Amino acid sequence: MADCTRALSRVADVSFVEWGGYPQAERKRLALCRAETVSLDETPDEYLALLSIEGNFMFDPAAHGDFMGAILNTGIERHTLGDILVQGETGAQVITKPELVPHLQATLITVRSVPVTVHHVPLSDLK
Repeated sequence: MADCTRALSRVADVSFVEWGGYPQAERKRLALCRAETVSLDETPDEYLALLSIEGNFMFDPAAHGDFMGAILNTGIERHTLGDILVQGETGAQVITKPELVPHLQATLITVRSVPVTVHHVPLSDLK
């Protein structure tokens, strides 16, 4: 991402915003547009979706890799996912592309041996 932003900063009439849902995000999306059409102070939330994956992981704890494996087993590719934030015994929050929300809500039913529900929540609910 650093190489992209360095190269784009030298291009006239092009603005860009990188956003991963929160400032410390490891995985980010890059939005490009004409300089006059975007305010870099605005957060492009329409390019990201936050999913809450909820289940009772008290007796079968799940780690980051367990959530990633379950998500990838639904048929999507890794590059379509943002950060996965494990929430302990209650599940995880996942940042992804908005167009994947219906697919994940319909196909992600277990993580490890735990039944889960997937809810689309506002990015402001990110913990």
